[in-house]
Amino acid sequence: MLKRSLLVGLTLPLLVWGSGGDVAKLDRYKKLCSKGNPFGCIGVGWFAVTGRAMTKNYKMAAVMFLLSCRAGNAEGCASLGDLYFQGKGVRRNLERAVALLEYGCKNGYTPACKIWKRAQKALTSVASNRR
Repeated sequence: MLKRSLLVGLTLPLLVWGSGGDVAKLDRYKKLCSKGNPFGCIGVGWFAVTGRAMTKNYKMAAVMFLLSCRAGNAEGCASLGDLYFQGKGVRRNLERAVALLEYGCKNGYTPACKIWKRAQKALTSVASNRR
């Protein structure tokens, strides 16, 4: 789901931003993130999700998306929400997933909207099964 859903939002910038290979791009994203730039943190997060220029690491991705989300970045929140929805790098938590995906969707990150609806449906299903 992560690759088909939210990855689309950042694939093009990862491919075209700056010169050099993936390692050079990852280094630039890390520097930006270390300076508090939420877009740099998202970039590092997506490299961690995709395994480009580094080993796949969903826990690291979750931390990077959290940093971006705390800065109010809709894509960072939605990406973290997607990880909560799938239980990748974090313990699956549908309530958090729904809240984070909703924030992403309502704040302009449209790829989150479809996943938000799926997460809401899953949460409703779980809640009705508990009754």
